Amino acid sequence: QSLIAASVNAVARATELSPHNVLNWLSRGFIYRELIPVMSEASAFAVSSYQQAVVLEPVHPQNWTELGRAYLAAAEVIRPLTSSPDQATVQEAQTQLTAQLQSAQAAFERAIELKPNYAAAHFQLALTYQRQGHLDDAIDKMERVAQYNPLDVGVFFQLGMLYLQADRTDDQDLAQASFERAVRLSPEYSNAHWFLASIYETK
Repeated sequence: QSLIAASVNAVARATELSPHNVLNWLSRGFIYRELIPVMSEASAFAVSSYQQAVVLEPVHPQNWTELGRAYLAAAEVIRPLTSSPDQATVQEAQTQLTAQLQSAQAAFERAIELKPNYAAAHFQLALTYQRQGHLDDAIDKMERVAQYNPLDVGVFFQLGMLYLQADRTDDQDLAQASFERAVRLSPEYSNAHWFLASIYETK
């Protein structure tokens, strides 16, 4: 707790001393975003920090991408509430979840407008589609990311996971190919080995 408090105080002080330095706001946003899973109220501070970075450098795609990631992190904190036994809580949580995911999508799309080949934004947009339940769009986007980033092991792992989730005709074969590609790129990638073993077992 003392280390967390020191980190927060340090980035807050940095933005006070140099409020026009974009890197300070990106660092502040990063600290708050990392705290979101354990301190949900940090989501608002993360978003506002990245929004300030966007204000200072509105044409930098990284700033928009980091803002979108903050919205995604905030959405994942809200998601468990959509399974609450209280219907009013479910309705409110679903409204907030939808809004956060829409904001994330808009931020990633803006980053892509600024830099059409910015792989990080395309990757995060695919994950956003997946969390919105638009699996076909997510797979299409991730396949294109994989096409232009043939050495990115994380892309092929996520693509394999999307295929498994969609579970359409031939998706198991496509997932197998993706995990095999991930293992070839990174032979010690245990998660890819685990899901690849699961597919072999099923077959």
